[in-house]
Amino acid sequence: MIHSNSNKKTFIQIIIIGFLIILTGCYTLKGHVGASDNIIESKKIGAFICEYYVDNNSYKINDTMTILIKEVWLEKMWRYTGMYSKPQIIDNHYQICINTSKNSLKGYRDKWTIGNGPMSESRDGSDSSLLVNMDTIPQSNEIVYNVFKGSYEFHNIGKLIGKIVLKKK
Repeated sequence: MIHSNSNKKTFIQIIIIGFLIILTGCYTLKGHVGASDNIIESKKIGAFICEYYVDNNSYKINDTMTILIKEVWLEKMWRYTGMYSKPQIIDNHYQICINTSKNSLKGYRDKWTIGNGPMSESRDGSDSSLLVNMDTIPQSNEIVYNVFKGSYEFHNIGKLIGKIVLKKK
């Protein structure tokens, strides 16, 4: 019987630990880096810096590729700090957020990528948005990103196939 109670106690401890991991697993000690879903949310949490636009929408990258750009903004990077707490702004780190459409991102990462090198490569924000990390706020009113065949992952970058020019509003 002693052995049976010991097993029950161990089982209960495992269940409790598992529950705590699930409950808190979405947050690291400092919190996971987040990205606003849109300009309104970015302004609400105090991360918004400025808005950008493209000249024509759908933006033509080359003869065969276009991307619909719904909204683009620069925001301060931030972290989730808890389930019901206000996000924590990360000093001296920024991100460009590009809201587009799921259809516009077909082949992204597999067939093409946006960025100016591995340190300024775009990453998925969601199934219809891209993010680009920045260490400084751009001083120019334009940000130009190259579009390449392939992916920066595993140095599988191909030839330059176009550019995306973002203009500050």
